[in-house]
Parts: sequence; structure tokens; C-alpha cells
Amino acid sequence: MIQFYETQLKSLLENREVLQKTYNKTSTYRLVLLVFGILCLIKAFQVNVYFGGLLLVVFLFGFFYLVKYHEKTEEYLNQNDNQHTLLKNEIAILNHEPNDIYSNGSDFSNPHHIFSADLDLFGPNSLFQLLNRAKTRWGVELLAKNMLEIESAVDVLHK
Repeated sequence: MIQFYETQLKSLLENREVLQKTYNKTSTYRLVLLVFGILCLIKAFQVNVYFGGLLLVVFLFGFFYLVKYHEKTEEYLNQNDNQHTLLKNEIAILNHEPNDIYSNGSDFSNPHHIFSADLDLFGPNSLFQLLNRAKTRWGVELLAKNMLEIESAVDVLHK
């Protein structure tokens, strides 16, 4: 499993390089278009108002397209970074290193529960910490609730 994650991580790093180059190029194109566009607009309005107006519309659409493309590239970069963090964390968990992203469930530890303490359900190096990948408080609470509930045999068979 670790090898799979490391392969994915390598692929993400290669993809990040491409995305970063695209991001940088788009930034440069935006700057060049802005400067060149303003200069052309000034000259166009000096020659003819209608020509200047037409060029202004073309300039605005072109600049808008570049901004949207730049934002999308930035979104892909952020997504790539998030996946990178996730994969690094999964590799660390498989190597038995501390998990610093997800909750270990110590808040739900109950010494009076029938089997909670015996199975090390909550706390550092617990089953909860191994299973938990929830990012929201609601998700963490739902996982803890499901781990603490004791279902009857009939309920299990119905599922």
C-alpha cells in the first residue's frame, strides 16, 4: 500500500510542476495583455472612438478569459497540494508515525463504557485514530457514535 501511495505522490509532484509553470505563464500573459491592451486602447481611442470601443470589448473579454483560466489553474494547484498532504499523511500512518491531521477521538473516551477501554477505541494510537478521516466535527461525532453503539443481532442482519 505504501508503494501505491508513493507512486501517486510522485505523479502529483510531476503534475504540480506542470501546473506551476502554467500558473506562472498565465500570470505573465495577464500582465503583458494588461500593459499592451492599455497602450493599444489609448491609441485606438485617439484614432476612432468606435474602434476604441470595439477594442475595449475585445480586450475585456480576453482579459476576463485569462483571469478565469488563471483562477482555475490556481484551484488545481490547491487541489494538488491537498492531495499531496493527504498522501503524505497516509504514508505516515502506515509507517506508524503520529497522525496530526485527524482527531484521535480522546474527547469521546468513556471509561464506563462496556468495551471502549479494553479495545483502545479512543486516544493516541487507537482504533478511532486509525479509522478516522473525517474533516468535520459532525463526521467525527458520527464515527464515534457508531463505534460506541452496540447493535442487536437482528439489526445487523437487517443491514
